[in-house]
Amino acid sequence: MPDKTKIALALGALSLPLLALGSTGFATAPDLDAGDSVRLLLLGDTGQLPVDGDPHKMDASQRARLRAALGAQDADAIVDLGDLFYNKAPKCGRGESPEGAGGKLDAHLYDHVGGLDLPVYMVLGNHDVGPIGEWAKRKLLGRRTGKRSKARERCYRLYAQQRPGEMIFPGEAYGVDLGPARLGLLHTSAPERTWPADELKAWLAEDPDDWQILGGHHVLYEVCDKTDEDFVLPWLQENELQPDLWINGHAHLLQLSVVAGVPAVTSGAGSKLREFPDCDPTAHEGVEFGVSQYGFAVLDITPETLRVSFRDIDGGELHCWQRGRDNPQGEACQ
Repeated sequence: MPDKTKIALALGALSLPLLALGSTGFATAPDLDAGDSVRLLLLGDTGQLPVDGDPHKMDASQRARLRAALGAQDADAIVDLGDLFYNKAPKCGRGESPEGAGGKLDAHLYDHVGGLDLPVYMVLGNHDVGPIGEWAKRKLLGRRTGKRSKARERCYRLYAQQRPGEMIFPGEAYGVDLGPARLGLLHTSAPERTWPADELKAWLAEDPDDWQILGGHHVLYEVCDKTDEDFVLPWLQENELQPDLWINGHAHLLQLSVVAGVPAVTSGAGSKLREFPDCDPTAHEGVEFGVSQYGFAVLDITPETLRVSFRDIDGGELHCWQRGRDNPQGEACQ
């Protein structure tokens, strides 16, 4: 039997216990009562502890600069787009306490994006359920596969209990009513059969005049990094979901693209960085902006406009894009 076949069969056997996990379901977080104008800070891949002397991992002074920039944005909330812990999130047993979970996660998570007097909406990434299995399964068994970890997912649910109102995680997939928009967040490392399409669509339909912003850890479209991970857009299309904006981390850069009528924001440079000196993102069709440097994105939402401003580690603006109700392609900010 070829080695690849053996590996695929072994991975398939390992995935059988996950059938018992069933759907992630769909939870709702308390409404974000911010009025008709909402500002979200988008950043992902924040879970790396500071490292001195590595140009691709933040050191302590860079983390402090980023925290200061986040705190200066007069925002309403932070969305942390996954990989909340590197290299592999800890497990929490059934008897674990919220305080125990906090002891395991604080240095990677709260000390980076918490404590800024802003609620943090948490999204699970591949490193939050294990660093290799999700990618390997999809590579060998197809895009509909993935990985979950009940013990690691439990840590984040307990963590939200320890810091109620600060660290928000009502379920692996959940929605937040932002006022002028509805934000639906998915556990994109999980197998596609657990992504709650019907529940998500029903929740969005409760207020169809709101902007529909969907997101998860994984990219909708990417160049230079994660170029072979193309399972989000097909899932959206198969389930007749056409968000007004998709938000993600996973690729360790900042990028804006518009593909198949869906604008997508990648903000995955929250603590780790990848550089691509031989790849110009904007040379690729659909990419409006891309840069390999630490930073985050600011999303301003009004009833008529979505505005995305990419910021560097100190909060300086790198690029600004906006769209109205009838122009998903958008334009440079006025």
